[in-house]
Amino acid sequence: MFPNKTRIEFSAKTGRIRRASYKGQVVATLMPATGLLALTPLAAKRFARAFPPPRQRVIVAREVGEFISRGRSVFARHVIDVDPELRPNDEAIVTDEGGKVLAVGKALLSPEEMLSFKIGVAVKTRTGIRPRTS
Repeated sequence: MFPNKTRIEFSAKTGRIRRASYKGQVVATLMPATGLLALTPLAAKRFARAFPPPRQRVIVAREVGEFISRGRSVFARHVIDVDPELRPNDEAIVTDEGGKVLAVGKALLSPEEMLSFKIGVAVKTRTGIRPRTS
């Protein structure tokens, strides 16, 4: 997941890990409240290449890919498949049906809920692969 030359940055105050960077780009940030890593789209793409689907993924309908890649949240009605081991509050990699990484965020629902609910946010997107437009 992290190449050998990944640079780990520590907090000056606490001495704890703050973020990991590779070639000047942040790949993950430690979320202090949960102690979990928040991935950037760069790290999500590396993860997607390293682990076969559906691991850590929420797969959405192709027609909503553009919106999600711009940072919009994933609604349950657009979820086609999901990692059965994903839990609420886990880091989720959002991909389209073709496997293209669209965004990263936090799962808000269980896999069963994502696939059965017709309303509600399934993944709160943190970062899309494209800049958000107004």
